[in-house]
Amino acid sequence: MKKALAALTLLATFSMTHIATAQDRMPALSPDRYDADQKKAAADFLAARNVPVFGPFEPLMYSPELMTITRSMGDYLRYKPAIGTTLSELVILVTAREWGQDYEWHVHAPIALKQGITKDKVDAIA
Repeated sequence: MKKALAALTLLATFSMTHIATAQDRMPALSPDRYDADQKKAAADFLAARNVPVFGPFEPLMYSPELMTITRSMGDYLRYKPAIGTTLSELVILVTAREWGQDYEWHVHAPIALKQGITKDKVDAIA
């Protein structure tokens, strides 16, 4: 028992002192340093979403082709879901809360309201 407790203490101490932040692992690329492919991907993103590259798409700019494919898949799932956009946003909110995904919640709660989900329902899910 003492060995197990000592091992857990050592593991916890090591983990707390060696946790890498997202910035340590993959810093965001500055748009002024984009190469030609990244500039095109960023322009396509802006044209499709009416906002510059943000959030989870930023690290994908290391691979502009992958970022564009990922954005395109997200556009398809978000704007053309087989179950309709209102139900899709409801599912996103429920899933975001179930898995503690604050970023997804923050992005999709306003969209859900615009899609016709009542504030009472959004608040209940929250």
